[in-house]
This record gives sequence, C-alpha cells and structure tokens, in this order.
Amino acid sequence: MKKIVLAALASTVALAATPAMAANSDSKDFTIRANVAQECSVEDPDNINFGRIAIDRAPGSGALLVTQGRQTVRQSVWVSCNYGADMAMTSGSMTTAEVNDGNDSGDFTDVIPLRMGITASDGTAFGKIFFDTKTKSGNSKTNADAFHDLAEIAVVLNPDDLDGKRPLAGSYSTVATLSVGPI
Repeated sequence: MKKIVLAALASTVALAATPAMAANSDSKDFTIRANVAQECSVEDPDNINFGRIAIDRAPGSGALLVTQGRQTVRQSVWVSCNYGADMAMTSGSMTTAEVNDGNDSGDFTDVIPLRMGITASDGTAFGKIFFDTKTKSGNSKTNADAFHDLAEIAVVLNPDDLDGKRPLAGSYSTVATLSVGPI
C-alpha cells in the first residue's frame, strides 16, 4: 500500500512540474530556397517565300526590271527570356548560284537585299530590332528586363533596293537567325 501512495504522490509531483517546464520554450528560423535557371526561348518562325518576282517582259529600256511593288511578309512568334537578355537578328541578302560576271554585269545583280525586324506586340516588352541587308548583316539590343511576348517579325523585299539593276534568273535565298539570350 505504501508503494501505491508513493507512486500516486510521484505522479502528482510530476504533473505539477510539467507546466513550469513548458514555460521554457525556444524557436529558430530556417531558410527555404530554390533556384530558377536563366532561360530564353524562341518559337520556330515559318520559312518565307516571296514567290516569283514580277519583271518587265516587254522589250525596251525597262526590260527585265522588277515591276512589282514593295512586299512585306509578317508573322508572329513567341520570344521569352526570364531575365534581361540580349536579342539579335541576323541575315544576309538573298543570293543566287548564278554569278553576275558577264559583259553586261553593270545592268544585272545576283543579290536581292532585304529589310527585316522584330517588334514587341505592345511595343514595350523588348527593344525593337530593324536592319537592311544592303548595309548591315544584323542588329541587336540588350534588354534590361525579362520579357515574354507574341512578337511580330517583318521581312520586306523592296525593289528600290536593287538600285535599278535587273535580277539574274535563278532561285534566290538566304538564312535569317533570331537569337535571344547571351550573345
């Protein structure tokens, strides 16, 4: 019986001591982290085909000159970077395999210059890029902030850029590149 009374007394003492021990609490801060890698992406633009370029087929002083007006092909592409990144567009003029080296080469050309650029849909998401392949092989801008935009690419074939020369017969082409990210 003594053991039962002693055990009951010990339990009471232990319960009475518990609130006093709970008053001594502690807390610690801890850090939670994650990393997001720098990433840029460009939707694959469609190839552009200006088709058959119209020329004057009648004999005379204007024979074989381009008769069509300025042509602009526009397309929308998504461009995105999750940080302030460079953007560049490069291209050369369209050329053909036929070399302009004949006796009358001053009247002809084997090069068709282009004008091209990319513009943000709202005009502010990133810096506009524009250049002509007659004087430059590209242009670039450094953007201070992240951007995500359904941008517009425009490529222009302007007969005035031929400077009155007649294009040689043949298939003309070039490759343009749109780049975003570290350049």
